[in-house]
Amino acid sequence: MISDGALFERAFSPQPETTPAIASMFTGLYPPKHGVTALYLKLHEDNITLAERLATVGYETAAFVSSFVMIRDFCGLDQGFSIYDDFVQEREAFRDNFERRAEGTIDLATKWVEGRDGAKPMFLFVHLIDPHGPYTPPGDWAARFHSDETLPVRGTIPAYQRIPGETNLNRYRDLYDGEVAYAMHEVGRLLEQLRARRLLDAAMVVITSDHGESLGERGLYFRHGDDVFQENVHVPLLVKLPSRLGARRGILHSSPVSHVDLLPTVLDLLQLDVGEQLDGQSLLPSLLGRGHDRGPVSMWARPRGEVSFAEATGNAKLMLRTYASGQRQFARYELEGDAAEAEPLALSTEEAARLAQRLDAWLANEPRFRVEGNILHESKRQEFVRGRLRQQEDEDLDRLRSLGYL
Repeated sequence: MISDGALFERAFSPQPETTPAIASMFTGLYPPKHGVTALYLKLHEDNITLAERLATVGYETAAFVSSFVMIRDFCGLDQGFSIYDDFVQEREAFRDNFERRAEGTIDLATKWVEGRDGAKPMFLFVHLIDPHGPYTPPGDWAARFHSDETLPVRGTIPAYQRIPGETNLNRYRDLYDGEVAYAMHEVGRLLEQLRARRLLDAAMVVITSDHGESLGERGLYFRHGDDVFQENVHVPLLVKLPSRLGARRGILHSSPVSHVDLLPTVLDLLQLDVGEQLDGQSLLPSLLGRGHDRGPVSMWARPRGEVSFAEATGNAKLMLRTYASGQRQFARYELEGDAAEAEPLALSTEEAARLAQRLDAWLANEPRFRVEGNILHESKRQEFVRGRLRQQEDEDLDRLRSLGYL
């Protein structure tokens, strides 16, 4: 894939949680503007999604997702999709949360591609949950990686992440790597199907992640959403343009970019009008080798009444944590020489004031609409899934009756 496209080495999630990050991909807006600032908040219909924009100009739109949090009832991210397949029913290993493995989701996506008549262009969104806790890669993928060194876990592992009897941090990391490799194998299967149907050359393909994962950094194990350190917000971003554009292949971009840049990039490629002010900027100039610095990239997390905010620009990442008490703590990291963010540097008075002003402006971006939530307690999720299964079975029976089989 990278041989056909470009890798953005410093891509960031605006908020290291699934639905806020994906809502930013779909809208080109930071979370305070689109309103999805936590899981189980629903994207308001006043937001105009990429799927909606493309549907209005004749695209077939389909999404296949793999996590309970992505079910339309709880996120509202189905806006603009003529098909939004969120039928997840596989229980996680250690809790009543439900998902669908990559193989099942990719099977559905490839079946949809094969069944299209090809008269319309398509927008296909595929969401995989596998590189996510608990780390249980299927089959041989569980043994694909094996670290020789034993490294004890020195801290608390979230209950749903614990593997019975396993205290070796490197074994958890190996299983995480196995899930990543398995998911990418399935992505490769989809790309090969597009290639076999002679669709890949003309396609724009974007591969990214909604957030990262703590794997022992700062004593935090197998979690995300708590802060804006690299392990949480630094994400992969690979983009392949249609071959007709003659973009340079295999190039690396080191300037910071964000999920909010994806929508304006697609609109720019298709020469479609944005229509309103977005937080993102098109990456097309960079992809075409013209060079482009999109300016500071912002990100935040909101753990337990606190706000962690950061801006990345060039090699620097400026961070500000506002505690519930009102106290503010600033730090600067030079990522080129300190990728692990282990050596905080002091900000100048001017830098601190500018960062504080940017956070205040970010927090002032209240959406003009009322954001609705719909959270379902974990103990009730199994019944929700069973109810959907019963409904689907009833619909299947009605369909067979209408065809005269019953």
